[in-house]
Amino acid sequence: MATLAPKVKITFKTCDISRLASTEQVGDEIIAEVDRLDIVMLKAGIMAVDAAVSVDGYEIQMATNHLGHAMLIRRLMPLLKSTAKQYGEARVVNLTSIAYTQAPRAGVEFATLTTPQKELGGLIPGGKYSRHGQSKLAH
Repeated sequence: MATLAPKVKITFKTCDISRLASTEQVGDEIIAEVDRLDIVMLKAGIMAVDAAVSVDGYEIQMATNHLGHAMLIRRLMPLLKSTAKQYGEARVVNLTSIAYTQAPRAGVEFATLTTPQKELGGLIPGGKYSRHGQSKLAH
């Protein structure tokens, strides 16, 4: 099988994106291993799971679909900026879905983000879809 870019190095990292410490650690590992980062694509996520909180105490879908990504970019931003300065550009591609339309009408319920948000409501009855939509809206 022919490779289009045989000299491009691809590395896979294991990370529990719902855990801020795991995300921070992976960001630190990347910074220690490379001196250039041209692109970061964010797509990890969960959808419509039962009400829960992450180990850090945030609603689990928000922790996984938004906060973990934000922490990763926060850690990688100095490397992205130095890459852009030296090579002309670096990119963060943040993928989401139309599920943001399931968010509560008022948007992200910041006051209850440190709870499971069992009673969160939105356009579709049932908190798991509203929680998912809010995490996508934040994304």
